[in-house]
Amino acid sequence: ALPDPRLPGEFLPQMETLSLHDARRDRTLLVDVYTPIANAEINGIPVIVVSNGLGARRDRFADLAQYLASHGFAVALLDHPGSDRTRLQAFYQGFEPENFEPLEYLARPLDVSFVLDELTRLNSSRFNRQLNPSQVGVFGYSFGGTTALALAGAQIDLPHLQQACSVYNISLLYQCRALELDPNQVANTPLQDPRIQAISVFVPFSRSLYGPEGLAQVQGPVLWKATDQDILTPFLIEQLPAFNWLAASDANESSPNRYLPVAAGLPHARITFEVISRITQTKADWEQIRPIAENYHQQLNTAFFQAHLAGNTAYQPYLQAQGAQFLSQPPYSLTWQEIRQ
Repeated sequence: ALPDPRLPGEFLPQMETLSLHDARRDRTLLVDVYTPIANAEINGIPVIVVSNGLGARRDRFADLAQYLASHGFAVALLDHPGSDRTRLQAFYQGFEPENFEPLEYLARPLDVSFVLDELTRLNSSRFNRQLNPSQVGVFGYSFGGTTALALAGAQIDLPHLQQACSVYNISLLYQCRALELDPNQVANTPLQDPRIQAISVFVPFSRSLYGPEGLAQVQGPVLWKATDQDILTPFLIEQLPAFNWLAASDANESSPNRYLPVAAGLPHARITFEVISRITQTKADWEQIRPIAENYHQQLNTAFFQAHLAGNTAYQPYLQAQGAQFLSQPPYSLTWQEIRQ
């Protein structure tokens, strides 16, 4: 009798691309907006913004956007100038000394807030007043997960980061770039957006950047997805401690729902999968693994945002250990940790 997040929704997705210019920051953002088409007019559509990883194109999660739109959400995928595919290509070609600017730690959350401002402004002229840009979720992958945490209230802890940067791992190569930021600018640039009601993150780098005090500021439900084969943000070093700080932050009060599904055997990204395959001399095929990873993104995000953004409690059973077992696709099975009200 329960709705099944493994199946596409009832709505037909449509997409349009917006070019939005933030005059205050002189920053132009390209945004693909997916909306559900219904036989009858629907109003108050919740909005999900997708913030991508370092050097990725905004269409990296186009399949996820279409899937969520089929379930009744409006989904906005944006490029972040300064850390997108264009910047990465310029770095590879020798036109940039680094693959991203440290200012992106502040600019990316501001990009998302600006997109929400523009969707509010365009709601009547472009979207027939059907969107609800005050009922917002964010899905963030890797650097995008770091962005989502900032929007939910995480605060950069430069003293904690300075101490952590005395010993490097791969993730810290990116996090320690934030030490190049002006501390006054960090302190005086609010990034939290009150419109964000729930966030979903996948392998974010955050442990040293935010620390326990910074992560304690995160508000609202959080779906924190991780893998046990992540060499960029290792599970035991980066993901698990950060999630536990996040979960412990509300230990003595009414706690929002916090979930940690962990996928066995899946990588951070295709490039890390190829590195691991060469090291272990395995013959696993990326084209076999990728659909499973995409299925997990689609199914878990559908259940999470339905339950905690759209208020559809019929999806809540999927956000528990038995639900994870039901959605698992062996041998890449899901395990589950949660902190609930």
